[in-house]
Amino acid sequence: MLNGCHTSVQQLAGQATKSQVNAYDKRLSSNVVQATASALQDLTIKFRKCQSAYLHSKYFHNYS
Repeated sequence: MLNGCHTSVQQLAGQATKSQVNAYDKRLSSNVVQATASALQDLTIKFRKCQSAYLHSKYFHNYS
């Protein structure tokens, strides 16, 4: 799922640079890509922390 989101952000970035009418649109597209990538990064970090905590609890629960 995260890989699919990453691919979508990359596609969005590619489309943002292809057919821009003016500098405002180009900057707006760049901001959208940056905000989306930042949000994806935050979600990825949260997911990894939760995943680690879950695996850690399972590991110590089974061997306590």
